[in-house]
Amino acid sequence: MWLRIPNNRKRTQFIIFIILIFVLAGGSFQNVYAVHINTDIDFKGKQKGFEFITGKKLYVNDKKISFEGKIPELAGGRIIISVKNGEDRKIVIAKDGTWFQKIDFDDNKTWTVTIDYYDKNGNKADSDKYKIKVDTEDPEFTDLPSRLSKYPGEKVWWKAKDNSEIKNYKYYFRGIKEKTSNSHFNIPKNTPRGTYTLEVRAYDKAGNSGIKKVQIVVR
Repeated sequence: MWLRIPNNRKRTQFIIFIILIFVLAGGSFQNVYAVHINTDIDFKGKQKGFEFITGKKLYVNDKKISFEGKIPELAGGRIIISVKNGEDRKIVIAKDGTWFQKIDFDDNKTWTVTIDYYDKNGNKADSDKYKIKVDTEDPEFTDLPSRLSKYPGEKVWWKAKDNSEIKNYKYYFRGIKEKTSNSHFNIPKNTPRGTYTLEVRAYDKAGNSGIKKVQIVVR
């Protein structure tokens, strides 16, 4: 997962990415998922996009985050990454300006990360501060029966909870796929009598999801 940090300064743009490592029997492999920049946190397969800028909170659903960047003008210098309630990480910037550091965040909470940049003479060049909300818990449906009997045009209501907050829902019914912030679904008036499956998914800001399937008898 790549996270691009827009930078209004002339200094550079930095790249932060999250590497998800899956261990298989007999071996291992590594997947990196690209993330494009926009202001909406919306999932497209395993990708999501958002604006990640200084002072704005970033929501992630993985505790292992790798920071990487390239700053040719600070080649030979160093970077200090400070995490509140954690030890500082000191990274030497390579001759080509690249740098890398992986950090394991051990708890679901909001972390403050400060990155200080120094040139090869030890002079402080710049500093950035970011808030990262680590959230690995899935939302849970609390009020949605497994079977309902409804007439066409009636609403199906649900409730869901999360350790943070619910961002939106997606539902699937007879080929209809919709995203909504509402906690209900209207059965189309032209739905024939029969038994159908309604699938509802709840998403939080970090992209975690909870799924509930309901059998609906349309009378």
